[in-house]
Amino acid sequence: MKIIFYLHHPAQFHLFKNIIKKVQLTNEVLVIATKKDILLDLLDDEKIEYVNILPEGRNNNLFSIAFGLLKQDYRLWKICRKFKPDLLVGTSTEITHIGKLMRIKSLFFIEDDIDVVPILNYLAHPFADRIISPIVCKLGKWENKGIKYHGYQKLSYLHPNVFKSDFE
Repeated sequence: MKIIFYLHHPAQFHLFKNIIKKVQLTNEVLVIATKKDILLDLLDDEKIEYVNILPEGRNNNLFSIAFGLLKQDYRLWKICRKFKPDLLVGTSTEITHIGKLMRIKSLFFIEDDIDVVPILNYLAHPFADRIISPIVCKLGKWENKGIKYHGYQKLSYLHPNVFKSDFE
């Protein structure tokens, strides 16, 4: 199976790093990332290869955000044409858009209720195949797409099976 993981934020690195390492053992994995805070440094430190989908970065105004989304959609489409993934995984709207357009399954991870980040949800939820969230999250009219779990995203990388404290 060919899988793309799309990371936008250092917290997403922590959420997916153990899954990526495990899945890479038996599948072909491509990690796509953007330069956000220390995300690329974390990937480098763990020796996880990645494609920086937006190396030029973007400004934090509405026009730049909207144009950046379109750019990332287009670039992800180009990458998917070449890599031909079976599955797109992440917390970014782009995976849902391109997944729907190219008939690639998408797993969209979210940890907030629909009314907390409504724009993100309305841009992603209609196009996602499945929405993975804690059981406490309200997905509104997209509840039928939900796969819910008991827990919180932040706890996934603090589980004793994967977290080793370096506290002395």
